Amino acid sequence: DGKKIKKGQEVKIISLKGLTLLVKISNKKNN
Repeated sequence: DGKKIKKGQEVKIISLKGLTLLVKISNKKNN
């Protein structure tokens, strides 16, 4: 169970990084 929780946290971190990248790209296009 501990491994499952750790893996879930890693996935959340990766998805958050991806979202921030998408936001940065969209901001550059808008400006």
